[in-house]
Amino acid sequence: MRASIHSIVLALTACLFLTGCPSGDGGGGDATMNENGGDIQNDNDNGDAMNENENEGDGGGTETVLDTINFDSDVNVGEDPTSFAIGAGVGSVDFSNGVAGTLAIPPLYGSGANSWLPNAGVTSTIAFTDLDVRSISFYFAHDGDTGATLSALDAEGAQIGDSVESVAAAAFNDPAASFTIDGGGTPIASVSIETPDGAVVALDDLSLTVVE
Repeated sequence: MRASIHSIVLALTACLFLTGCPSGDGGGGDATMNENGGDIQNDNDNGDAMNENENEGDGGGTETVLDTINFDSDVNVGEDPTSFAIGAGVGSVDFSNGVAGTLAIPPLYGSGANSWLPNAGVTSTIAFTDLDVRSISFYFAHDGDTGATLSALDAEGAQIGDSVESVAAAAFNDPAASFTIDGGGTPIASVSIETPDGAVVALDDLSLTVVE
């Protein structure tokens, strides 16, 4: 009898120190599930970090602001159309139905003594060739009561964003006549200017932001 009791005590003592000892409350199973759950959470965290890094690495180039075209030294006065090379590409900016010149009316100029004067009664254009233009900034003013409308166009000729109306500027380099059109990710292929008959309109200080 004593031998049997001694054997039972030894068996119970050994059971307490064995991790595989049967348990009625399932404690061993719970511990295993918590450990696995922790591993799964860590895996998800690592996956999120990897996706974030991949997104940060996306991109199609660097945006660069090219030198401003001011029509004093960049474009020969009196030429129609005017065209010149610009950018690292090298691309070109081509003007048609207008002339670089001066009318001696200070509010028509953002800088210097010349601007680009679109012809009245026709559609004037500024085309960007081999340039990935993402936004344009410019000075756009008129003299008198009648102005012009400028629109940015994509490669298919569809309008990008809202059109801009020229301003009856009050003075030389009037801030009210400074505009920016952002393509919102769509490359701007050209600019169209509609000038009514008899209107006196000027565009100056054209600046392009391109992706290179």
